[in-house]
Amino acid sequence: MGHWIDKNAAWYDQTMTYCACCGLVIPSGYWEAEVRGEALIFCKSDCERLYREHRLVEGDENETV
Repeated sequence: MGHWIDKNAAWYDQTMTYCACCGLVIPSGYWEAEVRGEALIFCKSDCERLYREHRLVEGDENETV
């Protein structure tokens, strides 16, 4: 399970952060979760759930998600 992080970007910062599941641009706070040993950024916890259920490649029954 992940946790919320505040981006704390300055008003002039032009760095774009995108949701790993739906591709939505995230302007401020985001949900960060570890998936397969990698920290991924999501726009909300529902996108993490959707990513785990539908976007991960199935077929390796030995791998834990």
